[in-house]
Amino acid sequence: MTLTRRQFVGVACSSLAVMPWVFAARAATAPVVAVIDVDQPDARAAADKFAAMLSRHFAGQAVRPRFVFVPSQFLQHEHQINERNAAVLRQAVIASGADILLAGNDGYAQLLRMANLGKPILFYTVLDPVAIGLTDSLTRPGKGMTGFAMGTSSDLKRFEMLLRLAPKARNIGRLSSAGFDREGSQSQVRPSVSSGNTTTQRFEFDTREQLVKLFAGSAARRMDAWDVSYSTGVFLHSEAVVQELARLQRPVIYPRMKFIQMGGMAAFEPRIEEADEAWVSQVALLMAGVPIEKIPVMQATRYRFGLNLKACRRVGVEPPKSLIRIADTVID
Repeated sequence: MTLTRRQFVGVACSSLAVMPWVFAARAATAPVVAVIDVDQPDARAAADKFAAMLSRHFAGQAVRPRFVFVPSQFLQHEHQINERNAAVLRQAVIASGADILLAGNDGYAQLLRMANLGKPILFYTVLDPVAIGLTDSLTRPGKGMTGFAMGTSSDLKRFEMLLRLAPKARNIGRLSSAGFDREGSQSQVRPSVSSGNTTTQRFEFDTREQLVKLFAGSAARRMDAWDVSYSTGVFLHSEAVVQELARLQRPVIYPRMKFIQMGGMAAFEPRIEEADEAWVSQVALLMAGVPIEKIPVMQATRYRFGLNLKACRRVGVEPPKSLIRIADTVID
């Protein structure tokens, strides 16, 4: 179930009338809101944007939350979600003095839960939070956390855009991290899956060396087009991903707009400001006394589409004029 913004506000307002104050003991003290994410420039820039939105939302109010960024070297791979890393993260969070914890991905959310800090956790994930065990449901999340989920709709819409750009493609490669699918850290090519007129095959990697090896194989060269998922390996090795896919001379759609600035052909992304808006609203509800178990998980409803026409021409793609007209960004 996907809640609209209006439904979310309705749930929030009805809860405010009956729920006790979580931060009543600290009513005169501003709570500390901490974003826990990988220590990378993109993550820090995203945290800064959220901090600015948080500041604007609480401007002029008597109690305004303070913001801190807690950098971490841990990613969201299965082999890194363990008690030792949770203990290290626990110490970093305690040192920050944080009262409300914002996890930059579902891996950090799991580590924070394992750290047993007794503080509310808001997550950001590109996966289904119920399917991976972060919450019991979207409307009544439970388990001490809620947050924002991109959901499977984002992946489906991006894939549909690729098929509109490359309607003759029959064999489609889907690139993501190995750790992203919780299958360890070894690169691999998964069995193909057929649906309708297309056959998809997932290619997984974690390191740049694994990425190069994947694209050197015959399976990658058989693909007619590529759909790139937003995952840890793609995030950390974005330039290498664009370079390796460019060598294959195939249509590619990416999960973030920054990839078309690097020379990628097309991009389809959820509007990240929607996630920031959801987090700000959820922080406000926590400060107003709404228990985290009563705050629903929000999902993406707004998207952004971009085209790099130079890259399109290099791979022989002529985008329909209808797609060019609706594109938020066009590079030529």
